[in-house]
Amino acid sequence: MIGSERHKRATKEWESWMIEEKEDGYFEVKTERGNYLCRIQREKDGYRFSCSCQDFTYRASKENDLCKHGYGLIIADTMNTIQIHQADSPEKAKEHVRKMTEDQELILKVDDMDEELAIKETIEGVEPLVYTIQTKEGTKHVLSIRGWIQAMMIQGNIKVDVEFEEVGGKIIAKATGVDTKHNVSISAIAERYTRDEFKFTTLASKAVRNALKKLVLPAIEQKVIEEALTAKRVIILEQVE
Repeated sequence: MIGSERHKRATKEWESWMIEEKEDGYFEVKTERGNYLCRIQREKDGYRFSCSCQDFTYRASKENDLCKHGYGLIIADTMNTIQIHQADSPEKAKEHVRKMTEDQELILKVDDMDEELAIKETIEGVEPLVYTIQTKEGTKHVLSIRGWIQAMMIQGNIKVDVEFEEVGGKIIAKATGVDTKHNVSISAIAERYTRDEFKFTTLASKAVRNALKKLVLPAIEQKVIEEALTAKRVIILEQVE
C-alpha cells in the first residue's frame, strides 16, 4: 500500500536499480542484493503483478500487497522511465481490431508518397502476409491475419466488428462482417487460444480472420498472395504431413 514500508523503501531505492523491459509485461530488476524477474500489467482496478523475490513469494502476495520491486516499477512508470502496459481485455482487443481495420480513406492518403519508399517500408520490418506450407500435394500459400486485412483493404466496402460472449463457461469472440457494396452480412466465431493472458486479443483476431474468409473474393485473396510472394512478406512453415 502507498505509504507502507515497502513503498517507502521503493521510493528511496528505485533510482539505483537497473530496470530492463522484457516481453509480455516482464521486467528484470537488478539491485545491489540481486536480480529479480517481475511481471506487471495495468488492469481496470489496479495492477496484475508477480515477482521472483522472496518477500513477494512468501509474504506480500499473501497480504494482497506488492513487494518493493512492484512499487518501484509503478514509480518508474509514473516518472516515465518505463511503461507499464495494459493487460489483455475485451476493450484492448477491440482497439487492436479497430487499428487493424482503420478507415480505408486513411490508407488512400499515403498514395502520394514516394513509391520506392513505400515499397521499402512495406518489405522491411513488418508482419508477413502469407504462410507458405509444404505438403505432400505440393506448396500451399495461406493468408495470415494481416494478409486477410490487406485483402479487405483492396476489396473495399467491408466492415468488421467484434463482440465477446460467454458460452458454457468459455469466452468466445464473434465477428460480424458486412460487405456494404453487396449488402451481405456474415458472422464468424473463434474459441481456441493457448495463452490465457492474451485470450481476448487472440480470439478477436481469429474471429476477424474467419469472417474475412467468407467475404473476401478468391481473386482478391490470390492477388494478395502474389504480391506478398513478390515482396517476400512470407513465413515458411514446417512441412505438413
